Amino acid sequence: MCIAIHKTLNREVSSLIKAADFLQVTDLMIIIYDDKEQTLDVNGLRIRIVPYWKFALMG
Repeated sequence: MCIAIHKTLNREVSSLIKAADFLQVTDLMIIIYDDKEQTLDVNGLRIRIVPYWKFALMG
């Protein structure tokens, strides 16, 4: 998944917002192949975008 593509990012974030509402969580994560790490604040939710290699090292 190329998170740089605006359409893809919107689709992923929209799905996460629905899941967060259902699960009652506010800290979310998107794992990507790319090396660009970032954090988004959307509707009071924190969405971390993390490269896979870094996620794998989190334990």
